[in-house]
Amino acid sequence: MSTDSAGARSRRWWWITPAVITGLALLAASALYTTGVWSPGSSDNSARHSSSELLTVETGFDLENASFYLAPDNRPYYLFGDKYPFDLADRKKPQKVQLTDGVYYPPDASGNDPHMRIDPDNEPEYQDLDGDGNRDAIAVLEWVDGSDERYTSWKGAFIWLWSGDQATPVNDMAAWQWWNCPGDAVFDLQPYGYVHQDGDASCDGDEHGNVGETGLEHHTQVVDGTVVDRQHNAPVGNCGVFHTYEDDETYVIDTDLTPRVKPDRNADPVDEGFEELHLRLGPDPDRSLYGGWILARVIWPEGVPGCGWVHWDDIGDDLKPLH
Repeated sequence: MSTDSAGARSRRWWWITPAVITGLALLAASALYTTGVWSPGSSDNSARHSSSELLTVETGFDLENASFYLAPDNRPYYLFGDKYPFDLADRKKPQKVQLTDGVYYPPDASGNDPHMRIDPDNEPEYQDLDGDGNRDAIAVLEWVDGSDERYTSWKGAFIWLWSGDQATPVNDMAAWQWWNCPGDAVFDLQPYGYVHQDGDASCDGDEHGNVGETGLEHHTQVVDGTVVDRQHNAPVGNCGVFHTYEDDETYVIDTDLTPRVKPDRNADPVDEGFEELHLRLGPDPDRSLYGGWILARVIWPEGVPGCGWVHWDDIGDDLKPLH
């Protein structure tokens, strides 16, 4: 074989090596793009993301060992009417505590002592609850008291917002309900952030008929850290006990004012278009409670109730009995 013929064959196949290299490079780039490690969105087409940013709430959130907020006396505080002789500033604020293997015990408690656990009857749901494009977590935790006393055991729907590679617990619950009551009760977590409640919310059995019972379904979302119902941008978690006190009078606020999602004049207003605002009050309400704010029931035309904070300075004396 001559040197010339060997050179000709070499020149004939000179393109194979770069072609193979190019093909392999394209395959590698395709694999990176498919797995999400590389994307063409950056200016130099070489944006790379850490593996932690590829996590989702389903894969990165550990509910069994999640932190959450719980009041120091382990009870589901709610604010209602004129029934609680303490100011908001004096109220014991929930503290961050943590589940361990699905259970939280208060200090010096163990075994069958009262504790918080993941509710075995409700699976967690994952849905974007704050509008940032990331799915968040909502799950039901149950305070198990173990006694036969009323107003001890309860269930609550807790929310964790997912951002980056971590889940942050929301201070307020989406809903809660007394449990271990004499009457039947339902507390179900449903897809897309729905919480359905029904039954003996007042925990009094048949003693007062259906007074204090709930039949509510909240489509939950979080706005500026406040849990509200999507349908009317109204705060949730406090409305279900509005009729608990049967001996108190229900009044209609007979003036034009704007309920808020928080006891703050700068807080978001609830949706307009409601028909009436109701207060449930004893004979001599303390108007200084909660800094002058009181939680009113908001009635929309379709009959769906919600809640909103109103201030006594705006209400004045413009009240009339409902009936």
